[in-house]
Amino acid sequence: MAGSKRLLVLLVIVTALLVKFWPFKDPPIPPDHDRNALSVRGVRLGMARADVLQKLGPPAQEAESDVVRHFSVARYQKTPWDQRDPQVTYSAQGRVVEVTGRSLEWAGGSLTTDLTERDALGLFPESVELSRANYHPGGPGRYFCAGRNLMIFTESTGLFSPHRFDRAQLAVPYFMRSFHPAEFRNSVILETSARIKIPNRSRLLKAKVVGCFQCGKVLPGKPKWTVTHSPATEPNGVCPYCDHDTLLGGVPGEITPTYLKKVHDAWLEP
Repeated sequence: MAGSKRLLVLLVIVTALLVKFWPFKDPPIPPDHDRNALSVRGVRLGMARADVLQKLGPPAQEAESDVVRHFSVARYQKTPWDQRDPQVTYSAQGRVVEVTGRSLEWAGGSLTTDLTERDALGLFPESVELSRANYHPGGPGRYFCAGRNLMIFTESTGLFSPHRFDRAQLAVPYFMRSFHPAEFRNSVILETSARIKIPNRSRLLKAKVVGCFQCGKVLPGKPKWTVTHSPATEPNGVCPYCDHDTLLGGVPGEITPTYLKKVHDAWLEP
């Protein structure tokens, strides 16, 4: 009898300590459908470079993007394998067009690396699975939320452990064009997705008219061609006005400044 009482007292003490010190958290509130409500480390799509610098300070390094010429990538990682701090891509106008980091925030909630994959994806039920996380060989899980310009990456932490949230990417559609264009549900993206792929020389040579959807100019002739160092590498066309490779070929009457503006807004605007 005395032993039962001691056990009961011990259970009460342990329960009280758990309630007091265990880091219970209120469940995060699912984000609304405003894509501008999401941020990575406080950085939102469309944010000006000056505002990012004020929030994060100067990056560890900055270089030209390998996705779009004359766009710049600011890396806050101290080492190439360190993904704890964000990577931010700026447009030629100095606006954020892509940001990747190990947290995703919104009013009332966030995704952090202590969340399981199941809990993280439960907050984004519209996400489309592109790949599942693998433990060996290692590979991330990728879940695409087109309406939010969001990619969620998950990781496997062990054979018998649940997959966990790893990092998030917010990006304009152009930086996600290798995924499922149909998921964007945008007619301009659907009709141009196959025509803006890089390299572009063979397609542009066949086009009657070429325009640049970065600067909105219709080219009077053929574009400039980049220099290649291998016969197996196809040269890439760039705009003679702004030097970007965001070129689109077509026929007279189709490639107009008005249409190029629509393409720009669909692919490159946050």
